[in-house]
Amino acid sequence: MEHLLSLDMQISHIHTIYHAVQLDWSRPQPFPRHTNALVFVTEGSIEYRFPDSTVRSCPGDVLALPKGLVYSGVSRNPVNSFYVLDFETVREGELQALLPRVLHPENSRETELRFRRICEIWNGDTPTGHLRCRGMLYALLEELVTLAGNGSEDDWAMRLVSETAAFLKASAAEPELTVAAAAERVHLSQSQLRRLFRKVLGRSPLEYLQDVRLSMAKNLLLYSSLSVGEIAVRCGYDSYSYFSRAFRKQTGLCPTQFRRR
Repeated sequence: MEHLLSLDMQISHIHTIYHAVQLDWSRPQPFPRHTNALVFVTEGSIEYRFPDSTVRSCPGDVLALPKGLVYSGVSRNPVNSFYVLDFETVREGELQALLPRVLHPENSRETELRFRRICEIWNGDTPTGHLRCRGMLYALLEELVTLAGNGSEDDWAMRLVSETAAFLKASAAEPELTVAAAAERVHLSQSQLRRLFRKVLGRSPLEYLQDVRLSMAKNLLLYSSLSVGEIAVRCGYDSYSYFSRAFRKQTGLCPTQFRRR
């Protein structure tokens, strides 16, 4: 199968590069990240809580935190230290599409030296330092993408389908939601996304979205007093007749019959 991602990622701005040592790091309330970041953990452990998962970092890990990612966290060690590279890309979402949130380099010592060298050059007083850092950041990203890609294409497919499915499920109540929007979110064409969904889930993204919406409708029919029309709207259908036809096709019953049974 062709490689799933062929992005021309462009770094538009590097905000800052630094090494931090913190005591009892804490981010108690979920909050979106203000920039993209690559973080290399040198000491300690932090439990990061994302909307769809919880990850515990360890020394030697690399975290890829895309701009806008909402998370909270708490330190699991009294002292934590890490390198941080904060940067922007021309198009939002590129880091999220390129890398999983946590990577475990086999040669963590070499990776640490690369982060340290970038930090030293960034904080040095040379006219070309920032340009060199941009080039080194591109090289680091290439290395991390290669590391992530050492898994099979099936691993890439599973991650992208899982991410897209979570997006479709979270946005299912929005009638304007489209497969095109979901594909754009993960930087794939609609045909690529359909192929991956068929491969992993055995159904298309649209069929998956339909199943999610109808599952929501069944729960509301059984456990709420909302009218069938209100339920259709809450489940992302702007046409009652279309909702009724889709419901009957899947269950063999119209919504009212399903509720009575």
